[in-house]
Parts: sequence; structure tokens; C-alpha cells
Amino acid sequence: MNKALSLGQVASSRRRTFSKAELVVSLIGGALLMFIGVRFLVIPAVAGEAFGVTIDHASTYGHLKGIRDLFTGVILAVFALLGDRRGTGLVLVLGSMIPVVDGYEVFSVHGLDVAHMSIHWGTALVCTLLGIWLLKTKPSDKANAS
Repeated sequence: MNKALSLGQVASSRRRTFSKAELVVSLIGGALLMFIGVRFLVIPAVAGEAFGVTIDHASTYGHLKGIRDLFTGVILAVFALLGDRRGTGLVLVLGSMIPVVDGYEVFSVHGLDVAHMSIHWGTALVCTLLGIWLLKTKPSDKANAS
């Protein structure tokens, strides 16, 4: 007899593929991206300053960056909540090209702006390493029991 599972049941059964720390880090990353995205959509000038570039209030660039970051954060959080270790890892590894290009954009505007570039390129490094970790490792039985 086939028993239909709800999305919640699937999520909780698959969530065990993450250790608690991996899940928390992935969700925090998704939440931060969503925050950055919303900030670029609502107050692009303020978000641009934090990003490392000056943009005017009605900037198309700010809105494009905002929706890109919001979408990426939602996708990352959804894969993590579904317990999809491979999907989360792929989003992190492939998505790491975004902060690499963002850092280059800051460089092209300001030259060597170590403070802003280190945030972008540091983010790319962390995303790449966490993504590879999720793709190459399996959670321990201890993590699965929690």
C-alpha cells in the first residue's frame, strides 16, 4: 500500500541528511542573502554603499542585484529545509561565482578596496568550501540521530 507523504514529512525525513551545524549555517546564509536582496530592492542607495559602490535611489542595478540575491537566498534556504544536501552544495558552489563578480565590480569602480573586496571574495571562498563539504561528505550517524 502506497502512503502519500506531506511536504513536511518529506522535509523532516530528508533533513537528517544535514548535521545541525550544516543546516544552521546554510539557513543563515540563505537568510543573509534574502536580507541583502530585500535591502537592495527597498533602499538601493544604502545597500550600494555597504556593497562598495555608489548607486542612486532609482538604480536599475540595485533592483537587479536585489532580486538576484533574494532569489538565491530563497533557493538556498529551500534546499536546506528540504534536506537536499546535494542541491544546497550545488547552489553554494555554483553561486559562489556571484560574489567573485561582485568583488570584481567593486575593484573596477574603486581599485583595490580591500575592505569591500575581502567581504565579496571571502564570501565566495566560504560558499565554495561549504558547498564542496556538502557535496563530498556524508553526515555522521550521530548527526543523523539528532
